[in-house]
Amino acid sequence: MAAALLLVGAACAADVHLDTTALGFEFDGLGGVSAGTGPRLLIDYEEPARSELLDFLFLPQFGASLQVLKIEIGSDASSGLGAEQSIEPERGHIINNAGYEFWMAEEAKKRNPDIKLIGLAWGFPAWVTADAGNVSAAAAQFLADWVVVAEQNHSLTLDYLGYHNESPWTIADLLALRAELDRRGYGALKLLAGDAPPGPGWQSPDIAQRIQTNATLDAAVAAVGFHYPMSILPRGVDDSWWGAVFALKQKRWSSEDYSTFSNSNGARCLGKLFNRNFIDAQFTSTLVWDLLWSTYETLACTGQGLAWAAEPWSGVYGVMDTVWMAAHTTQFTAVGWRYLKGASGGAYLPHPDEAGKYAGSYVALVSNESETADVTVVVETMNSTDAACVYGNGGWVNVTGSSRTLSQRFCLAARACAGRPDLARDGLAAFRTVVHEDDYEADRFVELPRVSLDSSCCFTASLPPNTMTTFSSVKGAKRGRHQGDTRVTRPPEHSAFGCGAPKPPINTVPFPFPYRTDFSWANATRFQDFPVYLSDQFGSFHVRDGVLRQLITTRPASWTPGVFSDVASTLLGSKMWADYSVKTTVRMPPALPTDPWPRVTGLYARFSQGGFHTPTAYELSLNELGLWNLTKAFTNDAPLATGRTGPPGEAWHVMVLTVEGTTISASID
Repeated sequence: MAAALLLVGAACAADVHLDTTALGFEFDGLGGVSAGTGPRLLIDYEEPARSELLDFLFLPQFGASLQVLKIEIGSDASSGLGAEQSIEPERGHIINNAGYEFWMAEEAKKRNPDIKLIGLAWGFPAWVTADAGNVSAAAAQFLADWVVVAEQNHSLTLDYLGYHNESPWTIADLLALRAELDRRGYGALKLLAGDAPPGPGWQSPDIAQRIQTNATLDAAVAAVGFHYPMSILPRGVDDSWWGAVFALKQKRWSSEDYSTFSNSNGARCLGKLFNRNFIDAQFTSTLVWDLLWSTYETLACTGQGLAWAAEPWSGVYGVMDTVWMAAHTTQFTAVGWRYLKGASGGAYLPHPDEAGKYAGSYVALVSNESETADVTVVVETMNSTDAACVYGNGGWVNVTGSSRTLSQRFCLAARACAGRPDLARDGLAAFRTVVHEDDYEADRFVELPRVSLDSSCCFTASLPPNTMTTFSSVKGAKRGRHQGDTRVTRPPEHSAFGCGAPKPPINTVPFPFPYRTDFSWANATRFQDFPVYLSDQFGSFHVRDGVLRQLITTRPASWTPGVFSDVASTLLGSKMWADYSVKTTVRMPPALPTDPWPRVTGLYARFSQGGFHTPTAYELSLNELGLWNLTKAFTNDAPLATGRTGPPGEAWHVMVLTVEGTTISASID
């Protein structure tokens, strides 16, 4: 009678048999993408908050416990949400400590020495693309130079190297890169090809054909990566295209995915992606864009990622639900584990009430082929309505979830219990996350009572709707905690999915106002020579000799042309500012004959929607000829006012831009 009561309201299904003796694809890890200035403000956090947040991302069996990290190879050009510094802005001029991605990788390695590292360029310095007939060789030199700096100056050994994010490439490009790496002694560094959305109409629609028809390229490429693959081109839409990809011998990854606002919906999206990317297309690695949101919320794509760290002035950071979605896999596996073969490795769970529909999915992995191997089963029961990913629900329209709790029996191969007497004695660890808006502390990555295995080496799982549940023989998993761990509360209306126009930011502590800095002050920098709180959108701004300098003089090749590709600019402040005055003292050095555009300096006010979108702002500008303009920036509108001062020369000038209600005013000197 008691057993019957336990199953009231639950839906029973046929047993799932997990053949732990049959091993399938190698697991290549779950990870994050640190790029596009996503981590910019994190470097301005003071301790211990900065280290605490990094623990939640990288420390094994603590938080997200990421197994893979892809970092941007900076170019000083916009890579989506800003610009990251290049190690080689001019050919042969190497900056060993450029940017903060090396630092991010160092911090990841410090916490998890086994984490896999990938490098990928979003743009290139001007010298790389200056000679159209020599781009392959120049790009290979630049990327190889970056690898050398990573190893020799930062003790970072790269595992994979990509070429150019979501951009066209040729066979010659990758072969030149492979040859240059080999020439410098980096034959063990593997190449990742593609790094673009799948299917016709994207940057490498014939990637499979290129590899299949060129034996040298086939040997040079170790893995192919696709962006948002099962959302953009789900199975059943163009299976002939996928068929050619599946025929490749290379590893197959979702090398950029998610890109969804990190509320409860976003967490459910990510939870199902981790399982379903493997079930649908045998992607053995999924990388989350972006790693964390640590830049200004006035930019597009606000509020995405595994964590939130956009207030260095307050020290507050947020550990989002998405961290625990990753933890359900990463805290119970390691790179090199194996998915079980066929349906044992992963499949959908039948819907208890609707024929032809599904209520969730599972994946199963083992640590090795021995009878003493560890085993992990990860189950999700997300529904399509409440787990929408930004680029669509892919082919998951039939995975509707269930309003009822499922009762599902999983049976391991008999030898799993025979080889592990502790499983019969102690059972499996069980952790669950219930993804909803309420009671955050109680429902995220909660350790449940251990699950017993019966005499047939089977266990029964109770699976509520919209949950992620892990059953594993691995010990030591936990929900890590730090004193500063604070969930960033956001109201439901602040749910801008993907990279659309951002909604008003919900900050826990507003940017300090009024704000003043002098770049000769000791506290003007906290990390290398990066100015505190300033986030470069294009170009390279650094504190040198007590002043803020924009260092590049030639325009790099941008991944997002037309947005900031003509304007070296850096961002500070809050979109919530409405009526205010901004004042700066500026100087323009003499122009060089090689300058590609007239030297100009200026101020923006009421800046909004930067990044992937054309911003809105008002601008006061002054060029080297003494011409000033007050304009509605980034438009073709006629200037609001214009005039001329004497040629600025090398003197310092005071510029002031004031906005109040519908009035805008400006002054120079």
